[in-house]
Amino acid sequence: MGGKVTESGQLVVETSDSWLSVYKYDEVFDDYDESEEQLIRSVIQDPVPYLIEWRGDELLGKFIDNFPIDEEAVIDNDHGLICSISELKGKSIRDWLRKRTVKT
Repeated sequence: MGGKVTESGQLVVETSDSWLSVYKYDEVFDDYDESEEQLIRSVIQDPVPYLIEWRGDELLGKFIDNFPIDEEAVIDNDHGLICSISELKGKSIRDWLRKRTVKT
C-alpha cells in the first residue's frame, strides 16, 4: 500500500487493486439545500468539508473504521444519508452507500 499527498493537498492511498482519495472541497455546500446544511451545522458548528472518492471498498472501510471516534465527522452519501461517521463503523459499505438510512 502506498500513499502520497499531491501539490493540491489531495491525499491518495493506493493498493494493487484499489485507491482512496481525500481532499478539502470548500464548494461542497454549493450543492446542499438549506435543510441539509443546517443538519450538518447542528452536528459540527464550523464544518470543514472534504470529498472522498474511492475504488474498491476495502480502503474506504478501513478509513471509516479507523477514524477517531472522538472527532466530529459527518458522512453524506449523496443519496439522502447524512450521519455521524461513528454510526458507520463496522457496517458494510454496501449497507449504507446508496441508502437514506443506516441498517442497525
